[in-house]
Amino acid sequence: MSAVLEKLIRQWIQSELTSLEFTSSLSHEKVEEVKGYIPKSLKLQFKILCVEKQVGMGFVLHSLIQDWVHADN
Repeated sequence: MSAVLEKLIRQWIQSELTSLEFTSSLSHEKVEEVKGYIPKSLKLQFKILCVEKQVGMGFVLHSLIQDWVHADN
């Protein structure tokens, strides 16, 4: 899962779609805890971008994983 998280975060940071509207609603979905390692330098970039975009890191991760799961089906 660590490799997947790293790839998804890198793609999100590098894309021009970092301001995209997330369609997932946390209140209507069963949320499952996911653990993975994110390299320190990437984690810092991710935190900074989330603060700039005023969006929670957990919400972004949830949305990225949901998109990845749905794209895989």
